[in-house]
Amino acid sequence: MLPLRLKIHGYRSYVDAEVNFAEYGPIVAITGENGAGKSSIIEMLTTALYYRNSCTDERGAGMDEVINANCDEFRLELDFTMNDVLYTVISAKKRGGNRELRFIVDGTDVSGKLADTQAKINEVLRLSYDTFMDTVCIGQGTSSKFMDKTPNERRAVFTQLLDLRRYEAYEKAAREQRKAAKDQLTELEAKVTLLESQQIDTAEVTQKAEQLAGEAERVDAELTQARDLLQAELDAKARYDELVSCSTVVLSARKKLTEQVERVGHEVEQLEDKLRTTKDNAPAAVDQADVDAAQAKVDDLRSQLTALREHMAGGKAKRSSLVEQANTARAAAERARTLGEGECPTCGAPITAQSRDAHVAELERSATELDERVARIDAKLADVDKQCTAVVSAGKEANGKLKQLTDQQRLAEAAQVKIDQLTQRLEAAQRTLAETKVQLDENMATNVKPVEPKTFDDVRLKANVKQLEGEAGKIATAQAVCTERLNTAKQLATDLAKTKKAATKAKQLYTDIGAVATAFSKTGIQARILASDLPEIEKECNEVIAALCDGELSIAFVTQDTAGKGKDKHTVETMDIEVRDVYGARRYASYSGGERFRVDFACHVGLARYLTRRAGATMDFFIIDEGLGSQDEAARQRFTEMLHRMRQFFKQILVITHIAEVQDAFDARVLVQKDPVKGSQVKVLKM
Repeated sequence: MLPLRLKIHGYRSYVDAEVNFAEYGPIVAITGENGAGKSSIIEMLTTALYYRNSCTDERGAGMDEVINANCDEFRLELDFTMNDVLYTVISAKKRGGNRELRFIVDGTDVSGKLADTQAKINEVLRLSYDTFMDTVCIGQGTSSKFMDKTPNERRAVFTQLLDLRRYEAYEKAAREQRKAAKDQLTELEAKVTLLESQQIDTAEVTQKAEQLAGEAERVDAELTQARDLLQAELDAKARYDELVSCSTVVLSARKKLTEQVERVGHEVEQLEDKLRTTKDNAPAAVDQADVDAAQAKVDDLRSQLTALREHMAGGKAKRSSLVEQANTARAAAERARTLGEGECPTCGAPITAQSRDAHVAELERSATELDERVARIDAKLADVDKQCTAVVSAGKEANGKLKQLTDQQRLAEAAQVKIDQLTQRLEAAQRTLAETKVQLDENMATNVKPVEPKTFDDVRLKANVKQLEGEAGKIATAQAVCTERLNTAKQLATDLAKTKKAATKAKQLYTDIGAVATAFSKTGIQARILASDLPEIEKECNEVIAALCDGELSIAFVTQDTAGKGKDKHTVETMDIEVRDVYGARRYASYSGGERFRVDFACHVGLARYLTRRAGATMDFFIIDEGLGSQDEAARQRFTEMLHRMRQFFKQILVITHIAEVQDAFDARVLVQKDPVKGSQVKVLKM
């Protein structure tokens, strides 16, 4: 992995800046005042790659603390190469907001969900954040971080460096499969135990089945005989019941017919008496000619009365007209008397006393004539009224006679209808009586003998059959139980054999998977790989220490230790580091600060050099952040010489330092300055 360019916005003291690693050469001294932002370059790299820095935990919590106070977000864009592939990582976060992450491979954006994208970056780097800081980076104040780790933590670093995680995954998978195999084996063994406890003694069941077969044969024979006896008894009883039934039917019919003859004969007598009484009391028949003559007389009188009334109405109308004319003439005479001489207002003729008196006399004469005519009409009307009264009286008499005739005629007809109905009923009753007497005679002709009472034994025979059927059912049930037990015994024996065979296979599988898990464990392949590769890493580290300390110091990796006492004493896997000098091995903490820094540096470089030779985890650069202040002049000289020799292992080495003699030892120098407005800026001083 070799960084090419880092574009920065809003990160710590940086507002907008760019670090062009590709322009700096193989060894670069990064200088500047304290707080200018030199060490932030390391944190920006780890933030872009891992979303981790000195302010965050393993999940990246606390990342808002690195956002510049004058910005709302930070954004980092890092270009780097690894194994000749160009990668770009864009990592950003708004204050109080979510993280943004993009990953571009050779110009193709392969970003997806946040966790998936980070996993793709980790897969390319093949180093965790902690391993990165333990190998290719000596951070400010953290140079001893690797040496201060516990044996298990150091082992985790080597596990990642040596790509032992896959064996841990294999071991985990094998142990999970071994647990599943164990569960299966336990289940099968329990099933074997259960099946063994459920096995059935077939000899005893077979003997019982044979005994039941004999009993079934005996009961079947007895049941057949009992059923035959019962059927014969039932047939005899049915014939007896049929005979009793026939006798009962004949006698019952005889009784009913006798009763019917008596009842119908009585009904005939009643009908004959009623018919005779009805005929005797029936009114005499009326001659229709008499009725018609009476009706004709009523109709004639009605016509006469109508004509008289019409004549009277005409006379009354004429009388009213004459009275009105007479009154009109008198009124005209009265008006004429009041007229003086002059011109007539009606006709315009001249009026004289003589003509007026003559006119009045004429009007009065006309009125008198009209009165006389009215008197004659009144005389005629009186005569017509007398005629009407006579006709009405005659009409009442004629209507009375007609009503008497029609009432007598209606009563005679009703009596005749009743006589006809009674005659029909009598004839029907006489026919029924005759028919019933014939039937009774036929019934009486039938010779019915009395049936003697008889008892049958069917109840006892039925009870016997039912008892035998119950015994047969119990025997059949017992036989079915025996058959089922024999089938179950056979199935249980088969299941037991199969389960034992499966348990044997499961036990062998459990043993085999256990062997595989052990092979992939820390004491297996991992221990062998560590034993094979650790000497090489140890050699790399000691070559650096020898160069820095004139061969006075060396380290040794200790992978095994003893634990327990007496019989419990045993070997355990560990990952301790011994630091040795000419006087022997001493605790790391007992050495001076300069010596410890050289040991730390050697471990970092040794691990980094080892990584450069491992495929898939190529690290082409190395970073040192301060730490040289604890070295004397001679140690610094050896240190700078060692850095120049490291050029064969790393394409670029970054040294962050404020020591002038160290800065002057390198051809390339980069100055980091903090501008109050623009923020931190990176400037090349010497190339």
